[in-house]
Amino acid sequence: MRSFTLAAAVAVGICLSAPAGAQLLDAPISVEVAAGALVPLGDWTVRDRETSLRTSAGPLVSAGLRLGLPAGFSTYGSYRYALPGCDDCDIFGLDSNLVDAGFGFGVGYALPEGLPVDLRADLGALVHQLSFRGGGQSRPSDWGFGGEIGVTGSYALGPSLLVEPAVSGRFYPARYAFEEGSREVSVSYLAPRVGLRYSF
Repeated sequence: MRSFTLAAAVAVGICLSAPAGAQLLDAPISVEVAAGALVPLGDWTVRDRETSLRTSAGPLVSAGLRLGLPAGFSTYGSYRYALPGCDDCDIFGLDSNLVDAGFGFGVGYALPEGLPVDLRADLGALVHQLSFRGGGQSRPSDWGFGGEIGVTGSYALGPSLLVEPAVSGRFYPARYAFEEGSREVSVSYLAPRVGLRYSF
């Protein structure tokens, strides 16, 4: 819980300080919100065990900030929350949905002009947790550090408003500590989504 509180405080600090920093740098800042799906890349392997966790697609939402930089680069920070299905959880009396939640940070690069649509490539790091739920309680993993890579298209709806279809691949280890040892689930999935971005 302390680690989550610290991570949330850092994210809030970034969000509060970004507009002031953008003014000092005379760089554009934008707010992004998106909705889509978490689509697992196959079953998630349980390391050191001859088994895997069978999962299925579920809804995903995210919100974040992006700061424009020179030469087509940008930097971003976001919070995301998803509810992938757990096909095996009912065997153990758990809810049929897991919770994948956490933060992502990275850099973007606007691809060269002349393409039919404006495209941006993103490369970043993430810190996420995977939680099992049941009986009104939740069992989150330790914070897992991983990575993500994605591509986003941009269509202008107005001078400051863009609609952005996007897809990214994400991966991280979700580690659980038990008295008899630890178990680690290798989480990997695609995140197709459609978002709105408003620039200040």
